[in-house]
This record gives sequence, C-alpha cells and structure tokens, in this order.
Amino acid sequence: MNLQTINTPPLLSDIEVEIIQMSEMLRQGWFAVGTKLLLVEKHELYKQSKQKSFTSWLNTLSQTLDLKPSTLWKYLKIVRMIDDINLPTENVNLKNVTGLEQIARIYDVNQNANEAIALTKLLEEKIINVALITKLAKVSSTTSVLEERPEKDISEPLENKKGFWTNSSKSFLAVVTPKTTISLSFILLVVFYIKDMY
Repeated sequence: MNLQTINTPPLLSDIEVEIIQMSEMLRQGWFAVGTKLLLVEKHELYKQSKQKSFTSWLNTLSQTLDLKPSTLWKYLKIVRMIDDINLPTENVNLKNVTGLEQIARIYDVNQNANEAIALTKLLEEKIINVALITKLAKVSSTTSVLEERPEKDISEPLENKKGFWTNSSKSFLAVVTPKTTISLSFILLVVFYIKDMY
C-alpha cells in the first residue's frame, strides 16, 4: 500500500477500530501459541525434528520466533493448567497473561483445580488483582520449598532460585505444613486484599 496515493484520508474512528482489533488479536495470539506448544509436548511431536528433547526444540523455536524461551514456557504453563483443570476458555480472560501465569504457578505447587478455577474467576471478575495473585504465588512457592526440605531447620536461610528468605518470612513459614497449604492460600489472599485496601 502506497501511503502517498491515498486521496481521501480515512476516518480516525475507522483507524481506531482497526488498531483495537489488531491489538486484540495480538493479546489472544499467545494462547494459540501455548495450545500448539502443549500439542507438541503431549504427543512428543518434537521427536520429528532433529532435537533430542522438548526443551531443546522449544529453545530452537524461541530463536526462530525471536522470543525468550521463558515466554514460551509461560504460555505453555498457562495452557497446560487450563487443560488440566478443564477450564472452558470462554471463562478465561486471555488479556491477563501475568495473572494467569501466577495462578498457573500456584497450581503447579498444589495441584488444586478448584483453587485455580476460583482464582481465575476472582481475577476475571476483578475481585482480586495481579499483585495479590503474585503475592499468593510467592507464598505457595515458599510453602513448596519447605515441603521439599522438611528436615531443614526453619531458622536457617532457605536457598531458592531468588536468593534467601527474609527473617520475617521464616518466622511465618514455621507454621506452614503441607496440609495447610490450600486453606492458607485463601486466608493469605484475604489478608493481602484487606492489607491493600488500607
């Protein structure tokens, strides 16, 4: 299209509608990518390539797409959770990738489909926001570290991918047990919500 040969300029409202439609397609495109990644993973289709593992195939794909591998893993993690919990896609706000990623992190830790569905609904209805879910995901990850290393003295710093837990979180974590993880998530959600209100 040659922009200099346009005789009558288009209406701004038409352009805005087109931009909104394109933006929506971009926002929802990640879900289609994640769905295809899940298909490749489930059916081990990566074996048809020269790659020896799904991870190496995904890394090669990320280079081709000029995306970070972590971006593709994020899409896959969300779609995998949605598939695992049988959540209809019409009940998912595909615009909120960050919130869905945090819910998927929580689901990875506790494998509680009902909690993931409830959190997705609360996020969709804007009863909770991404910041609260992110806090909840951090607590769920912390609980997971303790469950994996129950012999570790809680007074010692626990190493994880992000560094060390702070003293204040260690004293709180001392009361967390695997049996309290699910109910603790909802209690903390309420506490964070009330705390953010004031």
